[in-house]
Amino acid sequence: MPSEFSTSTFGFIARPPADVYEAIANPEQLSRYFTTGGARGRLISGDTVTWDFADFPGAFPVQVVQATEAEKIELLWGEEGDLHTVTFEFAPIDEKTRTKLTITESLAGIWHQPA
Repeated sequence: MPSEFSTSTFGFIARPPADVYEAIANPEQLSRYFTTGGARGRLISGDTVTWDFADFPGAFPVQVVQATEAEKIELLWGEEGDLHTVTFEFAPIDEKTRTKLTITESLAGIWHQPA
């Protein structure tokens, strides 16, 4: 039985990769559209930040595994045995005037092998 589930989606954004990256890495920008309860801390490799959502009270710690400007962000969040890895990949297209943003979420430990 698999011990990990992974899903990906992608979209095209009419902004350069650096702008799209900044919209996720910058807590002020992220708080405008995603973490409606507020984001605290810029996404920097090795740091842990917190995200709040208006619909779910309380701050969620988010570990920044990797943050490479305009290229990739990898985050880890959740509890032991239910860890989620979210990866954002920023691919320049049309001479860097647009971005293909691919988001992959992997859920480890959601299926348990029988004893």
